[in-house]
Amino acid sequence: MSGDELREQGIAAAKARNFDEARRLLTQAIQANPRDVQALLFLASVTDDKKARLLSLRRALEIEPDNTLALQAVRALGVDPAKLMATSSGDAPHPPAPPAPPADLPPATPTATGGIRKLGPKPTEAELDALFGDQPAATGGIKRLQPLADRPAPRPAEAAPPPAPPAINPNIPGVPVPDSAFVERAAADAEFLAQRLLQERPAAALSAQWAVKSRGRAGEADVWRLRAQIWGAIAGFVLTLAFIAVYILATNPDAQRIILGRRTIVPTRTPTNTPTFTPGFTPTPTATRDVTRLPTFTPSPTLPLTISPVGRPNVTPRPTQRYLPVPLDGGMPNAVSLLDRGLVDEALPTLDAERELVSRGNYSPNQYYFNAIALARVGKFDEAFNVLNEGEERLEADTTASDRPQFKALIDLGFAETELLRGLSRGGGGGANFEVARERAQAALDFDPRYAQGYLIIARSYLAQGLYQDALDTLEIPRTLTERIPEFALNTDIIMLRAEVYYERAKATGGGEAARGDYEAADYEAFYALYINPYERRAHELRMEIALALDKPGDAVLANNTYRLYFPDDPRALRLLGDARAAEGNPDLALGSYAAALDADLRDDGAPGVESADILAERATLYLEQGESASALEDLNTALSIVPERLDLQALRMEAAFAAGDYITALADADALKGSGAAPDSVFYLMEARALVAGTVVSDEEARKTALSDASQALQRVAESSLTRDQRLAYGEVRTRVLLERGFPADAVAAATQALAEFDSPEIRLLRAQGWEAQGSLDNARTDYQRVLDRMQDIDENLALYARAGLERVSISSTATATAVTATAIVERTLTREAQRTATQEAREAATADAIATREAREEATANANATQTADAPTPTITRTPTITRTPTITRTPTITRTPTPES
Repeated sequence: MSGDELREQGIAAAKARNFDEARRLLTQAIQANPRDVQALLFLASVTDDKKARLLSLRRALEIEPDNTLALQAVRALGVDPAKLMATSSGDAPHPPAPPAPPADLPPATPTATGGIRKLGPKPTEAELDALFGDQPAATGGIKRLQPLADRPAPRPAEAAPPPAPPAINPNIPGVPVPDSAFVERAAADAEFLAQRLLQERPAAALSAQWAVKSRGRAGEADVWRLRAQIWGAIAGFVLTLAFIAVYILATNPDAQRIILGRRTIVPTRTPTNTPTFTPGFTPTPTATRDVTRLPTFTPSPTLPLTISPVGRPNVTPRPTQRYLPVPLDGGMPNAVSLLDRGLVDEALPTLDAERELVSRGNYSPNQYYFNAIALARVGKFDEAFNVLNEGEERLEADTTASDRPQFKALIDLGFAETELLRGLSRGGGGGANFEVARERAQAALDFDPRYAQGYLIIARSYLAQGLYQDALDTLEIPRTLTERIPEFALNTDIIMLRAEVYYERAKATGGGEAARGDYEAADYEAFYALYINPYERRAHELRMEIALALDKPGDAVLANNTYRLYFPDDPRALRLLGDARAAEGNPDLALGSYAAALDADLRDDGAPGVESADILAERATLYLEQGESASALEDLNTALSIVPERLDLQALRMEAAFAAGDYITALADADALKGSGAAPDSVFYLMEARALVAGTVVSDEEARKTALSDASQALQRVAESSLTRDQRLAYGEVRTRVLLERGFPADAVAAATQALAEFDSPEIRLLRAQGWEAQGSLDNARTDYQRVLDRMQDIDENLALYARAGLERVSISSTATATAVTATAIVERTLTREAQRTATQEAREAATADAIATREAREEATANANATQTADAPTPTITRTPTITRTPTITRTPTITRTPTPES
């Protein structure tokens, strides 16, 4: 292998940190090519010994004195390159010649030198010590051996010092080795030293006495010190682990639940109120401590856009700085903070007191605005309008001309938001309210475009009416004003409303590329809101809902992980995690998440919190999908005990009760929900019909007849267009059953055929087969029964049993019908033959009579002719008598008696 190949392999080994192999390969490369500077440099880099490194670097500098890497490496070792190269010059002093070996020692055998290059002048020990920075050992330390030339010799040396070896010839290949004279001199020095030591210390003096020591042994103190250090390190490590475990156990509820089995107690978010006297007639309670984790957040206009939402995840963002004509004072800041967090009932007493205060003193629009908004949010719209009217009436009398426009703008915003909330409370009937809200909000914006709330009110009114593009166009205006109003770029309320508009439009579209584009736009806006404020709870939830709508439950789980990073052990986050796991197809993980959410939502007194009802509803829905209707009914009963006013939960319980066989509860819920608006009334009439049919037994004929009649009346009030797909399937089945049992098989077959055109339901097909059978259409009945049996014999034994019984009935009916038809055919054929024979005989007799009559008439005519010829011979007259042919008409109607078909 060539020197270049050895060098490359050595460099590769050095880069792989295999230093032993690198040293071996690089040494071989240098042996092959002593002037390989690159190999010398790499050899210096993989050598541990400082002196060996410097020797390699010095050799490299001898070959290339200006090599930058070698010079830098020498300086990095703390050595002056000039001093290093001075030790290799030919003028370096030689060590004194050692004395000649004793005469009685045999001369050393010279070493062969053929083909081996000799070393140049060797630096002295003192030069190397000075070069490497070595200092003589202190007194009492390790003695440095005295140079051999300075030792006292037993006899004077007679041999002259050997000549200096020639300088190294770099053109001679091979490894440089000492020349034979130096080798012989070294051997002589070693022999001389050995003889001298033996003379100074005879063998007798070298004998030693061994003693066993139990303490104070050499190195024993070091051993104990090392042991103490090891045990100290172990103890410190154990204590550190114990401290970490205690800290985790004290701060992590999951660890407490796993290790101690302790239930997580989540404190309620309702702050403790203490009375704080506000100027006025009544003491107004104001919260003393803000325990919310989610203040509304709008960054300062100076906040840069390049904010990392996870840079400082434990830092709570600053609350919203509202744009107001006058600053908040007194108890208003705390009340507004409660209002922003949704704690309207706690904010109202303070707001009422503050408004009463300004109604008798200096005018301030803030008190009227926030008091009206709080009243509107709890549904007291008339009181809210009274407050705003009072504030508007006082503008003329109690404000200056300069302050009046900006104060009126805030009052207009109050009117606009109150009208918006009233319109939203009326569902689809709030169009007039929305128009007024937009007019008032636009009036405020015309005066001052910095009122972000005005754009939000206008966009929300468009969104409520399904005018999605108008809402987006409205929200685009603040984006165009960011140069003049920089805070609009970081207003998360505007960003999140854009996301909501895109999301609602995507849901209204129903699917396709347009819907996907809107979902992606909504996800981007929610992500941007989290980029600004990672504590924007609705943004986390919206990203999960979008992922589930796009059928990406894995993305929803990842979004939930981020959600719970900022809201750990939050019941709402855990509930949404359960939804994502259920969509992912992991019902066990979903049920575990729901259980954890219920534990996290428990209050201090052990009662369920405000999120428990929604958690129980989601778990009940999963139970229904899994076929565990009894568990679903139990969860919904618990949820309704928490919030009995929730009509959506009652509607869900109606479905769960029917699935669980509790037809009384299902019928009661259906009757109570009619006209409530929780769902179209058709849904409740359909459930009434289903519960009536399923809840009465067939054996009780009177009750069954009454139930079928009531169910028929309920079905007549059902509009199929307002039903979902599953509800239309249930409608087709119950309608077919009612018609069939009430004795209208043809109508039942028609209803079943209409339902089967949309759904391939074995239940409806079985009912149609019974309708065909009742009509006597046995072939059609046999076909439907056979299809049900082929499909359900390994799936549903009950349906298969009904189908099998129907096939047996059809087979028996077919046999009886065939027998009756055969007998009728025989009778008809016999009667026909008899009638044919009778008619033939009568025809023959009539023909014979006619022939006789014709012959007699012909004979009589012949006689008459003869007589006339005899009397009047010249002019005979011939009289012809026409032949009369009689054809008797015989009509016979055979009587055919049909044998009725026996019923099965």
